[in-house]
Amino acid sequence: CDIDIADALKLLGPRKEFKSDVVRKFAVAALAKARTDDLLDFLLQLVQAMRYEKFYKHENQHHLGPLARFLVSRACTNFKMANYFYWYLQVELSDRRDGEMFQHVLQVMLEEMKLTEDGLAIYNMLATQNEYMTRIMASHLRAREERGRRDQKEEKLRTYFKQIPWPKGVHIRLPSDPSVHLSGLVAPSAKMFKSAMYPCVVDFTTVVPDPHETEASSLRESLAAHSLMHQGGGGGHASSGTSRKVQHRDKDGPVCKVMIKNGDDLRQDQLIMQLIILMDRLLKKVNLDMKLTPYRVLATSTTAGLMEFVVDSMAFKDVISKYKTVQDFLRTHNPDPTNGGWEGISVDAVNTYVKSLAGYCVITYILGIGDRHLDNLMMKTQGHLFHIDFGFVFGSDPKPFPPPFKLTKEMVEGMGGRKSDNYHRFKTYCCQTYNWLRKSASMIMSLLHLMIDAGIPELANDPLTTLAKVQERFRLDMTDEQAEAYFLGLISDSVTALFPIVVDLVHNIAGALK
Repeated sequence: CDIDIADALKLLGPRKEFKSDVVRKFAVAALAKARTDDLLDFLLQLVQAMRYEKFYKHENQHHLGPLARFLVSRACTNFKMANYFYWYLQVELSDRRDGEMFQHVLQVMLEEMKLTEDGLAIYNMLATQNEYMTRIMASHLRAREERGRRDQKEEKLRTYFKQIPWPKGVHIRLPSDPSVHLSGLVAPSAKMFKSAMYPCVVDFTTVVPDPHETEASSLRESLAAHSLMHQGGGGGHASSGTSRKVQHRDKDGPVCKVMIKNGDDLRQDQLIMQLIILMDRLLKKVNLDMKLTPYRVLATSTTAGLMEFVVDSMAFKDVISKYKTVQDFLRTHNPDPTNGGWEGISVDAVNTYVKSLAGYCVITYILGIGDRHLDNLMMKTQGHLFHIDFGFVFGSDPKPFPPPFKLTKEMVEGMGGRKSDNYHRFKTYCCQTYNWLRKSASMIMSLLHLMIDAGIPELANDPLTTLAKVQERFRLDMTDEQAEAYFLGLISDSVTALFPIVVDLVHNIAGALK
């Protein structure tokens, strides 16, 4: 009989009765029917599920379980799959208990890639990614350790970045989003943030690939100049016909801003963003586009990683400080002087604000996102509201008496107040989003259970109790009508909560004194 993905994920979990190869082959057979793009939604968990397969040595030969064998096979024929599989495995190499198993799976994958021409193109791109990421991370670490103030470290960082050779025609897939083709690093753009680990943001130039070209051909063309550089002893620029062909073929794309972090464990942020991306896709399947901002996060080790830097955005605190109200912020960036707008604001911007606010209220409630203050809520100029920094999740919060989710007076006034049509639509969107995500509770909970041994800080102590509390937030004991009334109550509790107002005031004062 056929089983769905949610049931297949359960069969790959840590329970003793699921460790049989027969059970796991049955689950993998269900996964094999899924498209690669769908598998990518939960590849992070599938990598973790390999922990629960039988792994043993016999006369220097290692046994790969059914899941590991399936993932290796799929990765050898699809670069996007290979990209994420490779970097997820890299993070697990230092795992004390299962590091040897993950190392072997990685080794098998890389060796099998070399057996075909298309596989070799994937292998070469992964190797080049690793080479450049290693240089970029090392440059950041070196600059961070320099003596002096932040601006002095920043200047050193630009110098070190400038020394990284990047020949014309070399196009490297961005590890955190392999659909982005990087064509160069803009060293003078590098900026460091004033915090303990001095994270930095740097611009990359990009190209838009030829849509008619096959993936393998594109990979080979992208690295042709890189191969010539190494063959020629590492010169700075390739002047071959291939390089000119690549430059002519691909158009310049938009600048890509990437945040580089060293000294921070990004695995928890990566998990939360993966779940937000998945929820966004689930909602869009039923025509509920909640205008979320699912930016990419990728841990490249347990202490480093990359984050997409969302352009044209600012902290909600700064929105209120600079523009006084959300409406004035939206009006400044999205004016509509015609009678078709609302309060002089374009209809699209208002709709985007209302929908995104509703979407994140529901998602942050379900995932128990804590420590919400006006510095980690962001707004884009087009109207999108979104959340960043997920250090406290699954019900954890450093502040006492947190509301169900963050919904301040300023946010509500941005919609026109509690008696406005926009606020009524906001409540409707919240209820629709909540009920549709409840229908996927089984899959979401299966994904979270597979992360129990993944080194996620908030799952380190008593993970089963923690996840039981997450499941409670879906209120699967209720009908849709009951759940709607329940969530309307949560909205009321959040918007009338007094303690968070005091907490935000204290947080703002503390920030001003730094």
